[in-house]
Amino acid sequence: MGENDRSSTGYIAPPEFWEVVRAFFGRPHESVRGWERAIDAQTRIVGAVDGIAREDETSGDIVIVSHGGVGCLLAAHLQGVEIGRESRPSHPGGGCFIVIERETLTLRQDWRAIEDGFAP
Repeated sequence: MGENDRSSTGYIAPPEFWEVVRAFFGRPHESVRGWERAIDAQTRIVGAVDGIAREDETSGDIVIVSHGGVGCLLAAHLQGVEIGRESRPSHPGGGCFIVIERETLTLRQDWRAIEDGFAP
């Protein structure tokens, strides 16, 4: 799926990085400092998840591992909200997941820490 394309800036150290991330999510239809627009990244990510769900011929669950930005862009789509208005993991350091219904690509369970496990 790939993280959003940030090759125009390369590595940006915090706290500046977090300022640019806020702008990326806050202005999803604009390129912030040459980064890929959030709306374009979201379209690509949703298409990739849809393709995986449709094309994988195995039965059962599929695990997709990604960076937090990818998860937030996907979550905004699944929650039917504007980019930047999606729920976010309560554990910003990583190690969180969402559960998606494979057949309908709908959100079945919002963000949880891996340590908390799956809700019944």
